[in-house]
Amino acid sequence: MLKPVKPSIVDLNKPKTADVDDEKADFSYKILVIGDSGIGKSNLISQFIDNKFMEFTKTTVGLDFKMKHVRFSDVVIRVQLWDTAGQEQFKAINKSYYRESSGIIIAFDITRRSTFDSILQWIEELKSNLDVDISEVEIMIIGNKTDLEKQRVVFHHDVKKLEDNCNFTYMETSAMNNQGVTEAISTLIRKIHQRGIGNQRSFNRMNINDSDSDKANNSKCCIIL
Repeated sequence: MLKPVKPSIVDLNKPKTADVDDEKADFSYKILVIGDSGIGKSNLISQFIDNKFMEFTKTTVGLDFKMKHVRFSDVVIRVQLWDTAGQEQFKAINKSYYRESSGIIIAFDITRRSTFDSILQWIEELKSNLDVDISEVEIMIIGNKTDLEKQRVVFHHDVKKLEDNCNFTYMETSAMNNQGVTEAISTLIRKIHQRGIGNQRSFNRMNINDSDSDKANNSKCCIIL
């Protein structure tokens, strides 16, 4: 079941906080977060949207999404982060959910080699299910759980070996400590915007029904990155 939440506004440029009136977004970006179960996908999203870490989380069933507005230069961007179930059955994600994605986050746990090894399968799923060539979507790979550095089994040179499969940006995070989360997702949003990927004023084209959209009220609280 899709669960829209009230969006907040983030400024990608100014290092201070401010109150803003309801703003109409100029662009709409859909970002899908994929990867195996138990790697912290839900908490990556929760930290970026709400600055919250949920120590005990239920495995995501199907897909949920959360929204946030970000300000980049002189435009406001409506970002939807789609949280996917991480079943080993990669095809469990309906093909329709890949459509019109502006960016993809493939996350893994740096302490579990199997979650990294699955990345190649996730890339193949992207190639099969995206409605455009994978080169037309901004890809970010995130190595999560850097708070467990002493238990690391995946290293930067391992990630570099994936470069032959697609172009991507690699960053590392700790969702538990909220380290690198904002920087990683903000970097992805900037890259999407700079490449001109995404929909301009076209929220009706996204996979959300009108009733869900109406529930997502604009927030007047502006959180500045």
